[in-house]
Amino acid sequence: MPEKISIIGAGSWGTALAIHLAGKFSQISLWVYEQDLCDTLTHTRENKWFLPGYLLPENIQPTSSLQSAIQGQSLILLVVPTHVIRETLSQIKPFLAKDCLLVCASKGIENDTLFTTHQIIQDVLNIDNSVSTI
Repeated sequence: MPEKISIIGAGSWGTALAIHLAGKFSQISLWVYEQDLCDTLTHTRENKWFLPGYLLPENIQPTSSLQSAIQGQSLILLVVPTHVIRETLSQIKPFLAKDCLLVCASKGIENDTLFTTHQIIQDVLNIDNSVSTI
């Protein structure tokens, strides 16, 4: 297992997963869409918007830069709302390593295409590989 992971999405689910995984990884990069929230997470270590009352362990580093969150990572956990998965993947695609493992913890169906999350990933990243869901 890699020593570090990037988590894309700092809502309540992404923040909760980051806190849980902090005991499993030595370094976690947590991408935050909102710059104000990123600044708050960096200074107070608390996601007051989406998960108040829980402090981020020190090995979680919030960032508002997708490039710095993604580049060089071999394990990425995608935790954004389904309606922004396509846009987010399009933005991170140039920075993804070829051997990167992408795990999606989002659920739902895209409104325009009726694609599930794994179908959106396959479409945007132009991949046709086995997909497992739980």
